[in-house]
Amino acid sequence: MSSDGPADGGPDDDGGPDDDGGPADGGPAPAAVAVPAADLGWDDARRGPLNPPDGSAISRVAVVHRGAYELTGPSGVLVGSVDAELRRTARSPADFPAVGDWVVHGLEARDDRRVAITRLLERHSAVVRRAAGAQPVPQIVAANVDVMAVVTTAALLTTGADSDAGHRLERYLVAAAEGSVRPVVVVNKADLGLPDARRAERALRRRVGAGARPVDVVVTSAVAGDGLAQLAALAVDGATLALAGASGVGKSSLVNRLLGRDIVETEAVGAGGRGRHTTVRRELFVMPAGTGTVIDTPGLQDLVPFTDGSTVGLDAVFADVAGPARRCRFADCAHRSEPDCAVRRAVAEGELSQRRLDIYLEMRSDVGAT
Repeated sequence: MSSDGPADGGPDDDGGPDDDGGPADGGPAPAAVAVPAADLGWDDARRGPLNPPDGSAISRVAVVHRGAYELTGPSGVLVGSVDAELRRTARSPADFPAVGDWVVHGLEARDDRRVAITRLLERHSAVVRRAAGAQPVPQIVAANVDVMAVVTTAALLTTGADSDAGHRLERYLVAAAEGSVRPVVVVNKADLGLPDARRAERALRRRVGAGARPVDVVVTSAVAGDGLAQLAALAVDGATLALAGASGVGKSSLVNRLLGRDIVETEAVGAGGRGRHTTVRRELFVMPAGTGTVIDTPGLQDLVPFTDGSTVGLDAVFADVAGPARRCRFADCAHRSEPDCAVRRAVAEGELSQRRLDIYLEMRSDVGAT
């Protein structure tokens, strides 16, 4: 996600190109196909009955363009833009709609052929990253997500590349925990039959098993269809499943299989079992038979969770560090050279690996947690 969008007062699309002739540059709006709110994840128990103000409707954001939003809901598929009041009161990019958000909007298109988005409804969860730049600015990757599937591949696990690339997996897990999203790890491209894949999978399960809550691991193949039923079961009863991970791990191929049709562009697998980056924007799709929704996201190589100083996500993912830390002599112990540090004592006694502590300390520094 680039930092030159909402920060200066409008939506963004990861710095990728706008759709030629599409809503972002004033083209015609998509055909109006109504989608029931329940199929999009509206939960009466959580939000109350769907009851928009007179002359308005409630829809969900499916795509964010520069200056425009594709909306889908009971009123059909529309193109909208935020009204002057919503733009005026926004204090950060997080105050603008993002993919997955529920918004209140008018029903009549204005001169620019867009309906006016007048209100952003409260989010029950969000995956938030820190925008590029010196200042800690939040940017929403996806909103109102129930499950985030962090996709990697057997090839990345067996070569250690996933661990070496800035501890990418842990970053996603922290972002999920910080945003009240349930994480699941997906090991894709299992059909390649790489040597040591099973050993790497076992190591992965140990790696994600040190958190406060167990993280399920699903092994899939978009080619052979392995594990797709398990993945689809995460987007039922109106749940929203977001697929995230590095470029080339097969997220879009998995989305196509979940939707039952080739709707997202993909590239062939190259050397080392990695595909080419094709997704340039986040997009929300309705699952077949209206069972739930799935969000496809571009590969984010440098995701740094936005925590605003909180340690909730870190403590959840690194429970094996957070537990001993509560026994440290000083509440603000940095676990480096302070006396009576229970964390370093756990390392010395073999209860915690030095590498695990190093990853924790590196991530705590990256997110600016105190």
